[in-house]
Amino acid sequence: MTGKKIERSYASTEADQEVGCCDNSTGTLDQRECMIAEAAYFRAEKRGFVGGDPVQDWVGAEREIDCLLRGECAPS
Repeated sequence: MTGKKIERSYASTEADQEVGCCDNSTGTLDQRECMIAEAAYFRAEKRGFVGGDPVQDWVGAEREIDCLLRGECAPS
């Protein structure tokens, strides 16, 4: 990490919904982080953004994406 703080939120723009925020990412790390952010967002969306914990959404999404990137699990 570069030491800079990155704020994450579940808010998305119309452009993100149409194109996907990962489409314009550069570099493997940026793309991975974007994929995790999107997966965490979809976890919260699935429960209607009610309850839950954003940190747990992130951690679960991180496990899911890392598994997919290693080719050890199938996409759901």
